[in-house]
Amino acid sequence: MTRTFLRIYHSEIFTADQVEKKFHNVLDKIGHERSSAIFTKSGKEWFATTLDALDALAELMDLKIEKVTESYI
Repeated sequence: MTRTFLRIYHSEIFTADQVEKKFHNVLDKIGHERSSAIFTKSGKEWFATTLDALDALAELMDLKIEKVTESYI
């Protein structure tokens, strides 16, 4: 399986789990739709959103934004 990463968000303050929970909490509260388990194997882990929205959240949390265009296998 090939995975393509578009962004990596870094924090010196928060753990990866804390960042993920904060992203999920905000995306839920502002009404971004989660994917349905019917249509994906990932369950409700994924959101219908944009890179601009995620980058804006990262900026609000003072995260370092690493823009990535490489594929990882």
